[in-house]
Amino acid sequence: GIEFNSVDEIYCHHKHPKQWHGGDRYGNLVLVTNTVHKLIHTYDKNEVVYLLRKAKIKDLTQLEKLNLFRKKACRKPIDANIFLNL
Repeated sequence: GIEFNSVDEIYCHHKHPKQWHGGDRYGNLVLVTNTVHKLIHTYDKNEVVYLLRKAKIKDLTQLEKLNLFRKKACRKPIDANIFLNL
């Protein structure tokens, strides 16, 4: 739901990691911002808070979508309370 302003912001993310047989097929790829890509993969709670603010995620629907990507990357979901307390 976020528009890209420049090519430098775009990251092509593998929905299912390549090392777990996700591959480079079109259906396994999604374009996200670099900030969202970092949010998908980070473990650090302070970095999550910083990146949520930077990504300008505005509602729980966007957080749920982000958490689906995190789940596929074998990361714990971001707690909605962290998001709501920003």
